[in-house]
Formats: sequence, C-alpha cells, structure tokens
Amino acid sequence: MALSELSAPDDQATNQPSEDFHEARTLTTPVNPVRLAWGSYDHRRNRDPGEGDIHASYSADTIASAGKIRKSFRWQAQLMVTVSLSGRGGIAQAEAYQLIPLKLFSGITMSYTDKIRDADIAEAARNDPNGFYHGMTVKHGSEAFVLAGPPVLFVAAEESQRPRNSPAAEGEQLSLF
Repeated sequence: MALSELSAPDDQATNQPSEDFHEARTLTTPVNPVRLAWGSYDHRRNRDPGEGDIHASYSADTIASAGKIRKSFRWQAQLMVTVSLSGRGGIAQAEAYQLIPLKLFSGITMSYTDKIRDADIAEAARNDPNGFYHGMTVKHGSEAFVLAGPPVLFVAAEESQRPRNSPAAEGEQLSLF
C-alpha cells in the first residue's frame, strides 16, 4: 500500500476503534520501525525517500503557526496526526491524536491560539487527561477537523531477527517461480 493511500480518506473504513482506544488515557502501542523512520532528504527531488507515514505526519509546528496539518496516517481504521517525535534509549517514538471531522466531534473545540491565549486555559490544556491537543481544531486541505485524545504513543517494535543485509530486509521483491 502506498503512503498516499494511508493518508487518503477511506469511505469504506467504518470499523470502530477498540475499547482500549476510548478508555485509555495514554495508549502505548508497538509499530514497525519503518513507520517511524526519518528517511533521508533528497535535495534534487525535494522529498524524503524512506520516511515512514507516522513520521511524515508530524504537524505540531504547522498546527501552532497556521492551524494546519501535513498528512494523516491510519491506525485501527482511524486517521491520526503526529504531534511529537522523540527517542528514548535509541528507540523511536511518536505521540499522535485521532483526527475527527469537525461536524462529528461533540466536545468543546478551540484553536491552538485560543488554547495558549490565556495562562489559565493553557494550564488546563496541559493538564487535560485527554492531552493538550484534545479538542483542537485544524485544517487539512479545505476541510476542518478536530484532534481527539487521549494521545497514542507509537513505539518502534523490536526489529525482526532477519540480518540487516539480507535481500528481504531491503524490501526486494522475490520471485514466485
């Protein structure tokens, strides 16, 4: 599946997220390290080949400056947006929120600017059990969305036991015959 397919809306994705998604305050889940990969910038093509879909979704800077997101990615049939990238002990991790169309969100919404405008509101947002970005309005293209918590922490799972230089590790297509 191409990365562009992961960030495109899927009209047939009607699966509901698991109960863990709704009940957890911070859900930590292992993912394939490829999804968190940084990639390597190619100046000639002006892109990052090898960048993972979760990493490419990082949008905290554009949310703060313009109220927009870069891309979304899919997890448990939900669109998600990354707001934090980090590493702990050499293991990559990313924090992300669910992306919900504005018309389907039933809670209180506000922009990033509104959340940080007043010290009391900002402090309440930082201490929100659903996370700082919960209820934050964002744009993706011309559509309005809301980020919904609790945040999900994606952590690179242990790499497979396959040697790094093996053809399958490089993603080579194997012949069927």
